[in-house]
Amino acid sequence: MRGQIAQLVSAQPCTAIQADISSAGAATLKGAAAPPAPDTVRKGLASMTIPGGVDWQVATIDPVFCPAIDVLQPVMRGAGAGGSILTLNLADGRTMLRDGEAIRPRIAMADFKAALRVDYVAHDGSVLHLYPQIADVKQRIAADPSARIFNAGEAVSLGEVSAGHPAWEVGPPYGIDMIIAIQSAQPLFDRPRPSNVETSADYLRDLRLAVDSAQKRGVRITGDLLMLDTLAK
Repeated sequence: MRGQIAQLVSAQPCTAIQADISSAGAATLKGAAAPPAPDTVRKGLASMTIPGGVDWQVATIDPVFCPAIDVLQPVMRGAGAGGSILTLNLADGRTMLRDGEAIRPRIAMADFKAALRVDYVAHDGSVLHLYPQIADVKQRIAADPSARIFNAGEAVSLGEVSAGHPAWEVGPPYGIDMIIAIQSAQPLFDRPRPSNVETSADYLRDLRLAVDSAQKRGVRITGDLLMLDTLAK
C-alpha cells in the first residue's frame, strides 16, 4: 500500500502531497495539487484496500502555484518515509484571515539541524520572503541571520512584532495565497536575496535550481506548504 500511494502521488503533475501511513493502516494525505491531480489521486486511492481509511487534507489550487509546487514536490516526504517531517501552520491553526489580521507562521523543524527559508507566494505573482529577510530601513526591517542553523525539532515562530520586525498583515489583493517552508542541512543560497519582495518567476526559478543543486550534492532537505485564504473585512 505504501508503494502504491507513493507511485500514484509522484506520477501526478503539479502535486506536492505528503502521505503518512499509521500502524493501523490509515492514510493521511496533506498538501496541494492542481486539477486534475486531486481527482486522479482520490480515484486511485478508492481502488486500493486501505484498512484505516483515508484522511484527505489536500488543497486544490490554481495552476499559478505550479512553479512553487514543482520546487516542493521532490522534497516533500512520500508515503512510508521514515523520520519526522517539517510542519508549517499558522498561529491558532487558522487558514483564513481577514484584512488587517496578522500572518504568524509556526514551523516545527524536522529531525535534523538545518537552515530555514519561509516564503509567502501570492496569487498576484509576487513573493515576500518571511525568513530570512534583509535589512530595509524604509520598512523598519532588520536583517535576519541567513546562515543561522536551527536545531532538530525546534519550534520556530515568525510574525511576532519586535524591534526590526513589524507585523505582516493581510491586505489587498485578496484571494488564495501559499506559504512555503524549506529546511536544508546547508543554506540554499550563498548570499542574501536582492530584496525582501521578488517576482515569483525569478525567485522560484532560482529556488528550484538551488534545491536541485543541494539534492545532487546529497544535502538533506525537506519542505512543507500551507494555503491561506485572505479576505476583505
